[in-house]
Amino acid sequence: SKSHRLFSFILMLVFLAGASYSGYSFINNFLEGKEMREKTIELNREYEDSPFLSVTKADLIIKHSAEILEGNAELTCLNRLDKPLEEYILSLNPELIIDKLEINGVPNGFERKRHLLIIQADKALVPGDSVRINLSYKGTLNEEYCYPWFDGDLKENEQRIGPVPVSQRQVILTEKYAVLTPEVNWYPVASLNYYPSNPARIKVDFTEYNLKVETSKDNLTAISQGRYSRQGAYSCFSSESLLSGLSLIIGDYACDSLRVDSILFAAWYKPGNDFFKNDLNESGDTLELLISSSLEELETTFKTAYPFKSLNLIEVPVQFRSIEKKNTQTLAEVQPGMILLPERLGTMN
Repeated sequence: SKSHRLFSFILMLVFLAGASYSGYSFINNFLEGKEMREKTIELNREYEDSPFLSVTKADLIIKHSAEILEGNAELTCLNRLDKPLEEYILSLNPELIIDKLEINGVPNGFERKRHLLIIQADKALVPGDSVRINLSYKGTLNEEYCYPWFDGDLKENEQRIGPVPVSQRQVILTEKYAVLTPEVNWYPVASLNYYPSNPARIKVDFTEYNLKVETSKDNLTAISQGRYSRQGAYSCFSSESLLSGLSLIIGDYACDSLRVDSILFAAWYKPGNDFFKNDLNESGDTLELLISSSLEELETTFKTAYPFKSLNLIEVPVQFRSIEKKNTQTLAEVQPGMILLPERLGTMN
């Protein structure tokens, strides 16, 4: 009928418009991501030979609010070089806007170049001396910044759970969930995330971290490295050893833990996703022995003792997936004292 043909024609136009918009959005997002990575490399190339401070202590206060992250960072930085420093360089995710910056408690100007903060000191910092840098910031997080050397589409190689494709995310920041690893620079660091002239180069500061986190909802749990305590609305984590970086996971979690050979093993999972318990229950009293012997075997293989007081196995959304780093050939899923596992182990081979 005429009305049926008209309806079919209108429906076809709607689908064509939707497909065109989806195609445009895909291409536009791809080009924007590529441009972000290219400009990150370009700026890093300009500063890769510059001298950097060493961060010995970082006191961080984070407020998680939907897709917005508010932070305050006080960095204690040491000049380990053999010459005075008049310029301090820090890296911070380019989507985070700096509200204020102080040097030793005094307001100080700075220049923002995308992800870099260029700070001119009033007087040179001589070798062996320290300086306190305090800054407040707020904003979203750009995940294209995490891996600037990657020249493809970060979301192109979809994972699958059976026939269902799963898009990839390098950062997750929503009202109900957050997965933040050091690669995203959700806190300031005194280094570059990539050295274009020498991709194998790496600058690591082993730092004492103290973190306070306020979540967007009372039912959400914050997980990070370090000794846990509660102060009012804040979940607090204090370093038990010097760390090369800090991760923050926020979500609705249940937890089971077991202490073996002075190490606290903790499994964090979404309520209801405790499918693994049946197998563990069958092992009964031998579970501790199995963990202890497995740990001893690993320590023997790598000829070193496990260096941390705890190991957190954390279930994260199946979309989260990192890219192998050029300088260490490691993945963000493995962090000091922490391993991130896909939801219900859905994408593990």
